[in-house]
Amino acid sequence: MDISNIGERILNRFRKPQKERALVFVDYEHWFFGYKNLFGLKPNIKEWYDSICTRFQVEEAFFFADFTGIPVLKDEPGHIRTVSDSIIETGNFAGKNKKDMSDFVMLDYIYRKAMEYPDVKYFVLFTGDGHFQSVVKFLRNKCDKKVIQYGVKGCCSKQLCDAALEHYSVPTEDIKPSVYYPMIIERLDWAAKHPEVIVTFMNTVRYVSQRNEVSEAIIIQALNQMLDSDLICKKRRRVDFNNSVLVLSANWDKLQECGLWSPKS
Repeated sequence: MDISNIGERILNRFRKPQKERALVFVDYEHWFFGYKNLFGLKPNIKEWYDSICTRFQVEEAFFFADFTGIPVLKDEPGHIRTVSDSIIETGNFAGKNKKDMSDFVMLDYIYRKAMEYPDVKYFVLFTGDGHFQSVVKFLRNKCDKKVIQYGVKGCCSKQLCDAALEHYSVPTEDIKPSVYYPMIIERLDWAAKHPEVIVTFMNTVRYVSQRNEVSEAIIIQALNQMLDSDLICKKRRRVDFNNSVLVLSANWDKLQECGLWSPKS
């Protein structure tokens, strides 16, 4: 009996299986603006990237956007560098439609990397744009790649999702209305310092929605939840001799007790 072979078999049972190698391509405009417009959130880049690394050995991760041409994106490369230095500035390429140009640059990278990395079987694409359906089919049918697609919930092409081997929507959990409480409290805090301003339910909805680029339906849900929890209340306020309106008023003591607000010195 070969004792060395027995020992090797025993060691193999305790060794961790080697991770599959993967390349990652992120349409950062899709991620950033999907989160901002639908959920009023910013991408948690490191959390998502770490989740990818638990499954794959990431060879390279590329992030694409017009970082210099879109003002709200100018600080995002600093956040992205916590996980990758492969930041592709698409604003440097000439083109009429900036978003189409970002897609074009990302597509070009995917095609080229498919040729440069023949041994990497997994391609992870973070985008929801239907333009990428063709490249997903190319990777699967012509290059024998396995494509994992991520996209912002509510912003993904069905054809793209169907073309990928696996599809995941983010955020993975439903966003709770309490995420939007600080936006509402900020408005009420400002209004408390400007008593001439009449703060009604609907003008608060419109203001908070427009300022934070969040859907009105989400703010309505958050406001109703705050009313039900007695964090805010409605009071009748006289606006002239014969008329009055219902205005919103914050329960500052309860907000402070819940850690949602603190008086500024």
